[in-house]
Amino acid sequence: MPLRSRVVGAGKGSEKPADRTLKVAPYGYCLIEGKLVVDPKEHAIVQMIERSWHKGMSHRAIAKQLNGLKLKPRRASSWSQTLVSSIIKRLSNQEKLP
Repeated sequence: MPLRSRVVGAGKGSEKPADRTLKVAPYGYCLIEGKLVVDPKEHAIVQMIERSWHKGMSHRAIAKQLNGLKLKPRRASSWSQTLVSSIIKRLSNQEKLP
C-alpha cells in the first residue's frame, strides 16, 4: 500500500479555491467594497523600501531606517526585518496588484 493513501486527508485541501477573497489588503493597499485600492501613504513607504533594497540595503537596515524616520507599520509597533522581507518578497514575486 503506498504511503500517500495511508496518510489521513492526503490530497484533500491541496486544490486552491477558485474564488479567493482577500480579508486583509497587502501593505500599500486597502480594501474598499472588496476591491484593492492603493493607499497613498503606505504605497509611498513600499516604494521607499523598494528603492532602498535596489540600492543594496539589507532588510534589517531598511527596517532601522523606517524606524528612524518614525514611520509605523500597519499593525506592529515598529518595523522588523521580517516585515520588510515580506514586502520585498511580494515585490520580487512581481505580484500584479492594481
